[in-house]
Amino acid sequence: MLMPSEESKATPPNPSPPMSQPPPSYSPPMPAPVPMAPIAQPVHMQPPQQATKSAAPKTPAQIGEEYRAALFAQCAQGIHQPKTSYGHGHEQKCDRCGVKLD
Repeated sequence: MLMPSEESKATPPNPSPPMSQPPPSYSPPMPAPVPMAPIAQPVHMQPPQQATKSAAPKTPAQIGEEYRAALFAQCAQGIHQPKTSYGHGHEQKCDRCGVKLD
């Protein structure tokens, strides 16, 4: 018969099996993208910002000119700021560049 101290030596504890790979992660399938029609919304522009700092600070006139140029660049791309006037009928024009939108 084995003594209690000898029993622990005779039967080694069951070690857990080493994990060779982590369990695979589950990611649900992504839904297919649904094409959507572009929605015309007014775009609020901010003045362009320079990536590099120049030694001389810009004057308010230079900042205003850059902002105006950025707004007119939107009109050149077809992104107008519509404004409707009701006189002898109604007429829709771009509030920035004045082109007729009707």
